Amino acid sequence: MIIKKISFKPTKLMRINDYGYSILTVANATHIHVEQISIEKNESVVDDLWIMKDIEHTHTSYMRFDISINKLTLLHD
Repeated sequence: MIIKKISFKPTKLMRINDYGYSILTVANATHIHVEQISIEKNESVVDDLWIMKDIEHTHTSYMRFDISINKLTLLHD
């Protein structure tokens, strides 16, 4: 198994303390866009992020068909 080290860009943390909902948009095979909408702020977008996958990365058949929540591991620095 090859594990690729991922480096993250610096980011700011914030807590949004109001009611709202999220919109998750699958843009294509490699990009997902998430928007946080605030009901209390006239349904404006208060946060958004993109999740991107390397186009060269492929999952093994084990990862596609035989994965359960107990087998997931979070790797971080």
